[in-house]
Amino acid sequence: MKKSIIIFALLLVFIHITTASRELFLTEAFGPAGIAPDHPAGHSVSNTVYLEERAAYGREASAAPSVYTGKNVSEKTSFTDTSNRQRLKNIYNNYDKHTFEYFLFKLNYYLIELAIVLVILGILAAYIARLRRKHRVSIKSNELRLHNITNNINGGVLVLLPQKGNRITFVNDGYLKMLQYSREEFNSTKESEYLSFVHPDDIEELHKLIKHRKKECGKSNSFSAQLRLKRKDGKYVPTIFNGSLIRNEQGEDELYCVVMDISREHSIMERLEFEQERYRTLLEKSDEILYEVNFEEQTISTSNKFKDKFGWTLPEKYWGAEIPDLLHIHEDDRDEFAEMLKKINEDIIDGECIVRVYKSDFTALWCKIFFHVMKKNGKRIWLIGKLTDIDGEMREKQALLHKAQTDAMTGLYNKESFKTLCKEFFASSPNANCALIFFDLDNFKDINDNLGHAMGDKALKNISERLQRIFSPGDILGRFGGDEFCVLVKSVYPGKLEPILNRMVGDLKGEYKNEYHTVSITASIGAVCSYEHGNDLEKLLEYADRALYCAKENGKDGYVLYYDGLCLNGYTGR
Repeated sequence: MKKSIIIFALLLVFIHITTASRELFLTEAFGPAGIAPDHPAGHSVSNTVYLEERAAYGREASAAPSVYTGKNVSEKTSFTDTSNRQRLKNIYNNYDKHTFEYFLFKLNYYLIELAIVLVILGILAAYIARLRRKHRVSIKSNELRLHNITNNINGGVLVLLPQKGNRITFVNDGYLKMLQYSREEFNSTKESEYLSFVHPDDIEELHKLIKHRKKECGKSNSFSAQLRLKRKDGKYVPTIFNGSLIRNEQGEDELYCVVMDISREHSIMERLEFEQERYRTLLEKSDEILYEVNFEEQTISTSNKFKDKFGWTLPEKYWGAEIPDLLHIHEDDRDEFAEMLKKINEDIIDGECIVRVYKSDFTALWCKIFFHVMKKNGKRIWLIGKLTDIDGEMREKQALLHKAQTDAMTGLYNKESFKTLCKEFFASSPNANCALIFFDLDNFKDINDNLGHAMGDKALKNISERLQRIFSPGDILGRFGGDEFCVLVKSVYPGKLEPILNRMVGDLKGEYKNEYHTVSITASIGAVCSYEHGNDLEKLLEYADRALYCAKENGKDGYVLYYDGLCLNGYTGR
């Protein structure tokens, strides 16, 4: 609008300038005839003459005191020739005629100027009308767009007057739909104040927010709150109330609000909280411990059950290689744990391992560790998993395995388990300096025949206990059946085996009796060294058996160390 007015003013100035170039100018000689000197017709003729001819004009003007001419700078007027002098005389003779013509000319000029002004005003009015129509269409389109947007959100829009008791001055259809009102029903209700729809427990919070925003005027005029609104059926709808305080033209604060229905989100949150509580309860009742590792921050966090289970807590930070120490992994299981870490570093997503973890009292607890790697854009972000206490299960399994592997009478490994364990050891330690000792009990049959099988069982148990005192826990002890026993000494050097054999001969002697009989038992021992004869178990057993046979031939109650070329009379093998 301002641009239009400026353009119109510029056009008027231009018209006035262009038409003024056609006015008539008279000398002061016309003053006495009724034309004032300051009238446009009274301007000096010298204004119409080029500068180079003004001197000539001054000389000629003395012969002609006044002149009538048109102001036309494009046409040079010269007063030096006879024709111009004649023109000046004609002007005096036709003064009345020219005065009337001048009047007609001025009238024509003003009429033309008026017509041009009217035309321009008409054009301007048409342009303004067109702009108004365009603006009305734009406003209507924007209103329709806003109407469609606000009515299709899951909620509504309203305007309140906080200074008048939060009176509602506007609501849209979406707001009415949320509260299950028609516009007629809403307008007919006596509840024109917004607070009449708000749950009583939420009114105080809304008052505090509005009051707080008024105090912080100039900083922020927007706020948000969760409010429960009453529907037509009396039930309350959970909503998010977003408002902005704006001062209107009357100086009143208006609260423009967008209210979003969050019933669905509220229901989801309630179900989620219930699931979390249920999950938390299940965790507390189980032996499972949750953990998570943040690869970027290098942090570990566990559930509270961890401290209850082990009596210690993990540090918040870890540094790669220290993880086995931090978790107090049993020394024999660290290779297994390291293998799990290797899988994680090789981008294997899921896995598990079974290890023993030390408690604060230094007892080991069997645990199964599950893990799952979470990635984002191909990069490891989180490691989550659970740690399950399987100590009871593992101990039961070990008990069953021990029962299957050991002799029920003596607690030593049975023949098959003994062979299996020896082969595994030779496979893992092929260069170990070992010795295989094979022996049986002299006169053991007499105990069973004369003293009874119960006494024989007692003798076997005594032999087992003495063997466990002679040898270290790492050595493998086995009973092959009857009165035959076998021992694999895992680490023995030349010159160290014979003292062990001498001790066996002495410690394994025993005497058993009842009121009628007395039976003495001794041991006949054969031994062979792996560093001299290899680590083929079957051959070592054969060599030890030959040495045992030789000890029997030598009178029992002694030992023989196998060597190549050992001569045996009547030996037929095992």
